[in-house]
Amino acid sequence: MKKITLFFCDICGTFDTNSNINIDQNKEIKKLTNNLEKIKEKNNSDKVIFSFITADNLDSVNIEEQKLIDNACSTDIELGKHFYSKHKADINNKAMQILGYIKELEKKYIIDEIYYADDCEFYHIMLYGLKKIVNVDYFINSIIPKENGIAEVNKILENEHIKSSQKIKKGIV
Repeated sequence: MKKITLFFCDICGTFDTNSNINIDQNKEIKKLTNNLEKIKEKNNSDKVIFSFITADNLDSVNIEEQKLIDNACSTDIELGKHFYSKHKADINNKAMQILGYIKELEKKYIIDEIYYADDCEFYHIMLYGLKKIVNVDYFINSIIPKENGIAEVNKILENEHIKSSQKIKKGIV
C-alpha cells in the first residue's frame, strides 16, 4: 500500500489571504505546495492528498481549487475529496467529514501524517472531541492561522513542521 500525508484546508481566513491586500495569494500557494512537498519527503510519503473542507459553497471551492492547480509546484500533491456547505447547517459537520474521509482512505493507504488548517479553533476542538467516537487514532496536526490566512499557514508549516524536522535530522547525522 502507498503511504500518504493528508492535508485538509479551510478556505475563508485560511487558504485565502484573509482580505490582506499586501499578500500575493498565488505566491503563497506556490510556497504552500513547496512546503507540502517538503512534508511529503520528511514523512517518506508517496504523495500528499489535499482536500478543501469549508463552510463556503461549491463555487468558492472550484475557484480556489483552480488557483491551487494553476500554482502547484509539485506533481506529488493530489486533490482529494472536497467538502463544502450546501446549507448553513452543514458547517457543524466539518469534523465528521474529515474523520469519515480518513476512515475511507485508511482502507487504501498507509496514512503517515494528517494536517488540518482552519482559522476557526472551534472546528479543531470538535475534531479532537469526535476522534475517539469514530475510532480515529491518528494525531492530527492543527494549524490555526490568526490573521494572514495562507501566509500564516506557510509560516506555521515552515517553523513548526519543516524546520523542526530538519533540526532533528541534523542532530542524528
